[in-house]
Amino acid sequence: MDNILSLNYSGIYFSNHDFVEIGKRVDLNIALKSKEITLKNLIDSAKKADKYEDMKREIVKLADLRADKYRELLELYPSVLPIKALISKVDRLKEELGAC
Repeated sequence: MDNILSLNYSGIYFSNHDFVEIGKRVDLNIALKSKEITLKNLIDSAKKADKYEDMKREIVKLADLRADKYRELLELYPSVLPIKALISKVDRLKEELGAC
């Protein structure tokens, strides 16, 4: 979870809004702050509310949506290798979160 904010690691750009929306989906009210603080607050709140696994599932759902978009792009532009690399990074993130 430490590297989730790194596009280079996770393959996904997560916005502050993404984290607030994930919080809403697991019934947590997370204030919009800097990305680092918003994510920290989301994780801390999820753990306190015993919703950490639910939060991780929501992150995986978002990762799947983004990976689907990457796959669509890959179909249109099969020679663009960076798209393949992004998909691999998303899969690694999902594995780290226990989804694969």
